Amino acid sequence: TTPYGKGTVDSDGDGITDVSDNCPEVANPNQDRVC
Repeated sequence: TTPYGKGTVDSDGDGITDVSDNCPEVANPNQDRVC
């Protein structure tokens, strides 16, 4: 985690924070349904 809290974590590195990411463990910057 980061010192800024859970809202800033991007586990898969796709530029979408985990709280908004539909697949937080799969990189999908377009938010396609890939998981």
